[in-house]
Amino acid sequence: MNYQGMELFSDGILFFIGIQLVIVSLVHFYERANQKNLYLGFICLITGLWYFYFVFYYLWKKNFVYGILIGADKLIFIPVLLLFYFKSIYKTIDTRYIVRHMIAPSLFYILSLVMRFAFPEKWPDFNNKQIPWFLIGTIALFWIYFFIIRKELTINLRQQILPKVYKRTRFLFYSFYSLFLCMPFFDLTKSFIDSIYFSDYFEINNAAVYKTFFEYLEDCIYCYFFLISYFISLYAITELYLIKRLLFPSNALLSKQVVSHKGTLGELIHNEVVQKKAFLDPSMTIALLAKKLGIRKREILDYLKLTQNRSFIDFINELRVNEFKALVKQEKNEQYDLIGLAKECGFKSKSTFFRVFKKLEGMTPNDYKKSIE
Repeated sequence: MNYQGMELFSDGILFFIGIQLVIVSLVHFYERANQKNLYLGFICLITGLWYFYFVFYYLWKKNFVYGILIGADKLIFIPVLLLFYFKSIYKTIDTRYIVRHMIAPSLFYILSLVMRFAFPEKWPDFNNKQIPWFLIGTIALFWIYFFIIRKELTINLRQQILPKVYKRTRFLFYSFYSLFLCMPFFDLTKSFIDSIYFSDYFEINNAAVYKTFFEYLEDCIYCYFFLISYFISLYAITELYLIKRLLFPSNALLSKQVVSHKGTLGELIHNEVVQKKAFLDPSMTIALLAKKLGIRKREILDYLKLTQNRSFIDFINELRVNEFKALVKQEKNEQYDLIGLAKECGFKSKSTFFRVFKKLEGMTPNDYKKSIE
């Protein structure tokens, strides 16, 4: 595969990751579950738009609107947003704290936009034998916030969350920072060496070797770039409450009592509900049954989920329907109407009885009675 083909391939990956991160950010904004996820959404949005910067590099430099949407300068907000994200894990951030930390990157960002689009000829870079102050300023700000965030992690956050969660959070911090410190530093170094190597004072005898070396080095950085990008994407996705509920709902874990004493618990429930016919009581609830058995409601729910894969009310209603069917078959009950028998079985209302019976038996109580006559 030639270099142009590799470039198209990498652009495709970047575009895909960018789309994924933008979508994830929009879901975070839609959920608005808490302050923490809001900051994570902004981080995903800026990162995703940053990937579009690589794909549409020539497009955004010619248009102010595109420059705002997909320009790389928005990365200056990433360190501050990371600080907000980690801090908001254990406390609510007040407005004054946010404003104080947003002043420097906001002024820096506005100044960069003005210089890029209002005075492009004065935008400094090493190619013009000038100092690329935006790259240097970006690196400086990233290093300042590196120490601020690391202090926040080690002193405050570490005491507030579980060790395994803290390890994952710390890994996110170092992986994110290694990526965003690596990219501008590489650009700065390459620009600086270019300005010296291709100046009038040096003969370009090994230009091909020099170019090949930096191309391979850039490819290695991009490989790392892709790996960290996927990690960031997966981390952001798993932080979504929507995904958590889908993949691992809050009631997914069974209580220890059910796992270790399933047989004993089953005997208790069967003896009270089936043998003693507690289901005939119209006021029977799971709370009342748990109180009678001296156990927690959660244990009854988990037992029924594990052994019968149904809810408590479905369990009780099936027993009541079976009791009704048994009573209807007895000759001594022929003089009673169906609603009277249903109330004897624990049903409170006619509508509930008819709905439950038809759901379980596939026919109405009247049709059932005719079928056995």
